[in-house]
Amino acid sequence: MKVRITCLVENRAALSSRVWGEHGVSYLVEKDGRRVLFDTGQSGVVLLHNMDVLGFHFPVDTLVLSHGHYDHTGGLAAVLSRQPGLPILAHPDLYAEHLSIHGEKVVPIGPPLPEASLRAQSKLVYSRKPVEVAPGIWTSGEIPRQVPFEMISSRRLVAHTHAGVLQPDPILDDMALIIEMEAGLVVLFGCGHAGMVNTLRHVYKTFQRPIYAIAGGVHLAGASPQRLDATMQAIASMGEIPFMWLGHCTGDRVVSHFAAIWGWERVHFCAAGLHLPLPVM
Repeated sequence: MKVRITCLVENRAALSSRVWGEHGVSYLVEKDGRRVLFDTGQSGVVLLHNMDVLGFHFPVDTLVLSHGHYDHTGGLAAVLSRQPGLPILAHPDLYAEHLSIHGEKVVPIGPPLPEASLRAQSKLVYSRKPVEVAPGIWTSGEIPRQVPFEMISSRRLVAHTHAGVLQPDPILDDMALIIEMEAGLVVLFGCGHAGMVNTLRHVYKTFQRPIYAIAGGVHLAGASPQRLDATMQAIASMGEIPFMWLGHCTGDRVVSHFAAIWGWERVHFCAAGLHLPLPVM
């Protein structure tokens, strides 16, 4: 069982490398000869540049989209220019209204590529349930929201009700990608809008296996000290997670806080160009 996971797009780039960084996320998962792309970053320019620098080329077997925000779907047009007809798996709410409050303005932050164009250029499949997109590589499916302190991801992220009133966006399309390894599960987060604890509990319940590593953004940059403490206590109660590579919307302060408690041998900053140093199995 050979697994390699490479971070292609992140807010920061690996030191002494020729890769670029941008506000966004993308990973390439390679397992037993299959290749799954997870998210596309914000621009597509950075994704294609970094793939070229790192020696990765199309085609891939499948693209999985974590949710419908621009910094995860912005590279769709670029990806499809390299591989028309690409199979894509996403949640049915990918194109639900996603807005953000910036000062006095409310701006759309959904996918730049219209849904009709995406359907015309790809093999798009929606599912609320976990899907095995390649042997041993799964989507989480829709993640139940059960932890009280994770009920609202961000008060700046909003959508309209049927009556036209702005309310917090539930971002029900938020999904993770799960990779099965002999050592346990690797969980890749896009932004973790469903909540870090909600997501990990859902993965534990669904797969009934320990989590060996997590990577990506877990949307805690603006979290209060009380929420951080509650998050850490809840995660610790699920058993030790040996490795974490965190970035994007996690917040540098939060990564440093986790590392101060759990140790830098467990907690690391993620960066574009990084091959996650997982055991060869």
